[in-house]
Amino acid sequence: MNHKNRFLINHTGFLPEASKKFVYDGNAESFTVCRLQDLKLTPVFEGSFERRVQYGSYGVGDFSGLCEEGIYRIHTEDGNSRCFVIWENAYDPLARILLNFFVWQRCGDEQGWNGACHTGDHILLRSSQMRSLTGGFHQSSDLRKWVFGTTLGLSALAEYALEAEPARDQKIIGENLWHGAKYLLSLITEEGWLIDCTWIPEGYDTKLAGKGYGDYQFSWKNRQYYESPNNEPSHWQTIKFLALASRYFKESDAGKSEECLAGAKAVWRYMLGPGSEMQNYDLPAYPPLGHDGMARQYRGYYQGSALRCAELAGAAIKLFDAEPCMEYHDEAVLALRQLSKLQVGGDVSENPAAACFWEGEHSDFLANNYYYFFSTSVPIVLLEAAETWPDDPDAAIWQGCARLIAEQHNQKHVENPFGRVPTTWHTAGHDRFETPVIFSYSTEHDASRDEIKGGIANKGNEAFEVFYKEYSFCYNLDLIAAGVFLIKAAKHFGVPEYTQTAQRQLDWILGANQFDASNVVGVFLGNFFLRFLKYQALCLPGSQRKASWRNPMVWITNTICPWSGGCSI
Repeated sequence: MNHKNRFLINHTGFLPEASKKFVYDGNAESFTVCRLQDLKLTPVFEGSFERRVQYGSYGVGDFSGLCEEGIYRIHTEDGNSRCFVIWENAYDPLARILLNFFVWQRCGDEQGWNGACHTGDHILLRSSQMRSLTGGFHQSSDLRKWVFGTTLGLSALAEYALEAEPARDQKIIGENLWHGAKYLLSLITEEGWLIDCTWIPEGYDTKLAGKGYGDYQFSWKNRQYYESPNNEPSHWQTIKFLALASRYFKESDAGKSEECLAGAKAVWRYMLGPGSEMQNYDLPAYPPLGHDGMARQYRGYYQGSALRCAELAGAAIKLFDAEPCMEYHDEAVLALRQLSKLQVGGDVSENPAAACFWEGEHSDFLANNYYYFFSTSVPIVLLEAAETWPDDPDAAIWQGCARLIAEQHNQKHVENPFGRVPTTWHTAGHDRFETPVIFSYSTEHDASRDEIKGGIANKGNEAFEVFYKEYSFCYNLDLIAAGVFLIKAAKHFGVPEYTQTAQRQLDWILGANQFDASNVVGVFLGNFFLRFLKYQALCLPGSQRKASWRNPMVWITNTICPWSGGCSI
């Protein structure tokens, strides 16, 4: 037991119509929910625990039938839980914190948490052009600005702004979006590729600064940029964000809108031209202390791979939304046709691995093996395509693939007390991340991190055993992305049960975990989280909630992007 509290529950609370479960580490067989009103605790709900033995002996309590707004506490013979709320606006404070987090994480801006830092970041190009590269956002608790991470958060923020129209925005969202867009536009070369950086400070010397980034004397120095293309997902994510930003600014600032769209199209042209041969990306320089395996994160990107097909289709959809053009539709359909053929296929109820995707036609690896990238692209783009082009002849195929993924999540989450869906899947002997690629991944053994047999994947005449893991590096991103997908699937397929599964992913991140802890670590994670809240409120049974600040669950669902490697959001 990693916690001291016997009652592991969502710290933030619950919306009235949401699924409401908690995990209990004790001996009692039943529980009572008491309402706190007028300084008095009154029993209002009674239930029994469903026992789960995975990770120890835990009980799962369900009080979803309790919908009245108020302050509550759970009681058993072992004691009492902390107080929590059932409230229409339960996630409002969290949503506002996440929005302000973008302001705090600005780089090169006086409103950033340490003022206008890194204002000297630049690159001298071979053409003798000196280009300023200040701006953007610090991604996490460090000072780095990985493009593949920050763009996920910015895209989610843009989606929230486009769909939620928050009353308390006060132009903060637009300022954040433009702050991010300006930086990304400065990275785009004439050929359309993005200038690379691995955030090593100029003058860095391990003899002077130690092995890592702990010495801030160096961390605040200018960073070294490289005149070579960034990794592939950074390019696709940049297209998506700039296309979204173009839509956001279309009514308020035509100049910014056109600039963002022009940047997105320039990167798109590169990725369909010279960038289409991008594979085996390697970092131009490796950050110190434990990043030696980092290039393995990008091995799943190459011509015809599941990750590339999904990212291309996702970028095409965002461009189509910004500028309806059949070129984008046609490219997306071709990519999705390739992607759909890579699904293992079959009956998920008999073989959960049926929902998985091969990395590529000739690969024995699974695309599901890639944390960060699979969960944020493949499942979601299948539904986005079906929503964008519902009458396309291939729409039924996309929906069929998505339905298998949703059923897999729904099936596997009940097998552990915390309701988590698996974060990664791999075939036997083919795990890209059997050894960690980044030092911050804990190597301490924990039974909950063991691989679990999940079925069979047939390829030709060969059958591969398939295993899954419930933890991966930065697994909160995978969990919240699964939540976003499940809520979209609940709405698309009319299956409310998917929303309940999504809620348990949110509950884990907000405290219903073995650590009894929750936190927000970075722009990458925080904004996908907003997407989760947005979609969930729209899918609650009997709920006609509108996407607004009064219902941030509406946008946590569609705008969240968790970056933490811990048990946090």
